[in-house]
Amino acid sequence: MKVSANYLSRAFPKPVTEAILDDIRALVESGDFTLGKPLQEFERRFSQMVGGREVIAVNSGTEALIMALKALGIGPGDEVITVPNTFYATVGAIVAVGATPKFCDVDASHQMDPAQVSGAITPETAAILPVWLGGMPPDLLKIRAMSKGGLMIEDSCQAVGASLNGDSAGTFGDAAAFSFHPLKPLLVWGDGGAVVLPHGAGEGTGRGTGFLRAYRDHGKISRDEIVMWGVNARMHTLQCVVALHGLPGVGEAIRKRQLVADFLDKWLGEIDGITIPLRRGKSSWRSYVIEAEERDKLKDYLNAHGVETAVHYPLCLHEQAPGRALGYGPGDFPVAEHQARHMLTLPCHEYLTTVEVDYIVETVRGFYGS
Repeated sequence: MKVSANYLSRAFPKPVTEAILDDIRALVESGDFTLGKPLQEFERRFSQMVGGREVIAVNSGTEALIMALKALGIGPGDEVITVPNTFYATVGAIVAVGATPKFCDVDASHQMDPAQVSGAITPETAAILPVWLGGMPPDLLKIRAMSKGGLMIEDSCQAVGASLNGDSAGTFGDAAAFSFHPLKPLLVWGDGGAVVLPHGAGEGTGRGTGFLRAYRDHGKISRDEIVMWGVNARMHTLQCVVALHGLPGVGEAIRKRQLVADFLDKWLGEIDGITIPLRRGKSSWRSYVIEAEERDKLKDYLNAHGVETAVHYPLCLHEQAPGRALGYGPGDFPVAEHQARHMLTLPCHEYLTTVEVDYIVETVRGFYGS
């Protein structure tokens, strides 16, 4: 049996594709390509998913992180605390605005450990940047409490539809970033992202939503006038057409993913050699991760038996060459390093059948002889 982690071929059956193409044809006929009505409608409807906060649609999750940092005035001379077990873009965005990344170890949920935050804070700390790794919520209320009144930015790029204590990802921080890259919970046909800010953010400072809307469009306030030097970071209107088709199904998709994750947690958790990480809140299940003894052998075994697996991420960022250049090295963040050597991502999406999910469990059992 083949159990694929990639579900794109199932996400766009012909009727769905044709409906999207019909709307794209209408867009072509309108010529409304740049910051068009579909983009404005997407921002409005995505705002409803994130507690009514301001939404600025941009061209990628990475750009959303950069612009969230810029909106809060973070730049050279500032330190930003984040985790070493995230995707490159989290730290790349910090570096892109001229700030210095500073790492903090993680807890049993693979998320930022609140107990480690206060020890990482220095007089140069400008913000804390927790990550919803795999779509799982960090303990954001405790992290905020440990931040000593500092700014907090959520890397929610993997967390569309996720929540903590009933509140949506993107609603806990002073800013947040989302990604709509394929295989994210809300996906487009390429790249897309959004910055999320509280209403009124940046008023009186020259930053905030007005700043970001101008900055993403070359700093323009009209066709013939700019108020700043900006960039082209607009989300393509065509991608907003695709995203609008996906928005209504996000809640149901995550409900189905949760059923798969609950089943896997229950039965894999009974197998000697498997550790289920601490679960918190409502994940988007962008990635379903376990910790496994003999991880690499298990990975090879599962792949050989048709179960597609991955490791997110095999090498912590403080162990990568740019991280070592910051003065870090192996042993600095032992929890993240231990998890990186044991974590394994298994298929967990709304298109899996009961037979496929059962097969995942039975194949893991077969490896361990359970």
